[in-house]
Amino acid sequence: MRWSRWIALATMAAAAAGCDKHAPPPATPLPVGYVEVARRDVAVVSEWIGNTQGLVTADIRPKVQGYVTAQTYRDGAHVAAGQQLYQIDPAQYQAALASAEGELARAQANLERSNINVKVYAPLVQKGAVSELEYLDAVQQQKANEAAVAAAQGALQQAKLNLAWTKVSTLVGGVAGISQAKVGDLVGPSNVMTTVATLDPIKVEFPITEQQYLAFAPKGTGRGDAAAFANAPDLTMTLANGAVYPQRGRLADVGLAVDTTTGTIKVQGLFPNKDGALRPGQYVKIQAVTQRLPGAVVVPQRAIVDVQGQPHVAVVAGADAFALKPVKPGPQDGADRVILDGVAAGDRVIVENLARLRPGENVAPRAAGAPAAGAAGK
Repeated sequence: MRWSRWIALATMAAAAAGCDKHAPPPATPLPVGYVEVARRDVAVVSEWIGNTQGLVTADIRPKVQGYVTAQTYRDGAHVAAGQQLYQIDPAQYQAALASAEGELARAQANLERSNINVKVYAPLVQKGAVSELEYLDAVQQQKANEAAVAAAQGALQQAKLNLAWTKVSTLVGGVAGISQAKVGDLVGPSNVMTTVATLDPIKVEFPITEQQYLAFAPKGTGRGDAAAFANAPDLTMTLANGAVYPQRGRLADVGLAVDTTTGTIKVQGLFPNKDGALRPGQYVKIQAVTQRLPGAVVVPQRAIVDVQGQPHVAVVAGADAFALKPVKPGPQDGADRVILDGVAAGDRVIVENLARLRPGENVAPRAAGAPAAGAAGK
């Protein structure tokens, strides 16, 4: 509605009145429908756009390089923590293990010989049969051989680990994605072979404003961890197809800081997902009650009009007149709007025929939805 036309029309009407004070009034009052302003308790629901994520999401990478010889899970299947997902060709690591075992045996033999030498040289050096320098050389060789044995033991342990790592397993349980590695591929630690995500419960991340955060925040605790938000309102979720997810969620984690660019802070909620219907990457709407207003003044949203950039409502001001009142709108409640200032309970705000109202026009008010006077006989 172009309410700016009212001012022009009002000016024209005033000019006309100055020229002819006996101009006739409009022949027929404009029928308008009104509703009475009511008071009621309002629960303010805020809504945000979020996306679903796995509670734990792990990229599965091999720790050793080699050719993939087998995929031991089915794409998209549930896998348990510790379950093997792939087999890498173990031949070279078996050979490395055998070599490490041989090196350890060699080092142990050298150590045994040096132990014997030290044991034999010890009494001989007292008798002068062996020089002290020869004895010290034997002791040093013994220590060197001990170090060689320790190094060989470490190499053997590493060889065992490398061989074990040819069985690529997952450390977390959940749903495994479609494999990115195929049998015959040469893979290494830089390659992501698949991804495993824990989906029950599923995590939803969404940004809230600083004001909304303060509505969620616990009062006077000085804490911001998940336990401090145990009394936060439940979360509801609407899916992309418009369906409301049947399970309620709860606030779980709150980001470290408010983004100074957007004035928002990221929060995370958790929703039960026992049947796995929700998957990571879905965009969803999250709703929660962030404020409760007892006895709020409420009018239909359609009653509010813009007049030169300011919200107004048209109020019945007598048997055949109306008046425009500036208002201060508050939160929305479905098809209604909370009014913080400007009207009071019992006022009659016009909601029908608003587009046809003109300044100074006579009106015939009636309750919204009721037939206009004389309509029943037509």
